[in-house]
Amino acid sequence: LNFYANQRKPVEGGTSATHSISTNDSAKNGGKRFKPIHEKKWNIYLEQLRDFKKTHGHCLVPHTFPENQHLARWVKRQRRQYKLMLGGQISSTMTQERVNILNTECFTWDSHDIIWRERFNQLLQYKNLHGHTRVPSYCTDNPRLASWVKCQRQQNKFLLQGKRSSMSAERTQLLNDVGFTWEVRNKKASDDYNKLVREFGDLKK
Repeated sequence: LNFYANQRKPVEGGTSATHSISTNDSAKNGGKRFKPIHEKKWNIYLEQLRDFKKTHGHCLVPHTFPENQHLARWVKRQRRQYKLMLGGQISSTMTQERVNILNTECFTWDSHDIIWRERFNQLLQYKNLHGHTRVPSYCTDNPRLASWVKCQRQQNKFLLQGKRSSMSAERTQLLNDVGFTWEVRNKKASDDYNKLVREFGDLKK
């Protein structure tokens, strides 16, 4: 399952393969908007992002990334500046050229989507460890994953009922592909299962 392939790009533009922004390129976009030192710093972080991608296979730098907190903050800043650009804010440091460059790296602009993908990754790890995706509500190892799993079921019900939902066809397919359990057949069965999980966890201590 290649989860990070075919990422959607918000604003398409003709750009060549891997390259950096030059001062001359900035001049073409309405004058020398950025000082050379600012362009240099942006390009340095761009290269760090590319190194991260080579290592991890994607550009989803975690919000808390101990190995390189400066890169994590830079990535977050690009998303914020992109939103300002879309809102017509002239104070935004994002340009169409920068958008195009980041798009070629399959940069993810939606921070909410990033959190969803991080949890999905954790679900894959849980399945590899336990052989299924039935994360119990009393999952002490990862309570956030347990809450997320419950939320996916709820959002899927909203979708089926025609209500506003964060569930999409793409997310549904990804979860189906890993054998996600959409419904717990009855509350008693769920409670019994969770009880067994807790008791088994106590026995291992």
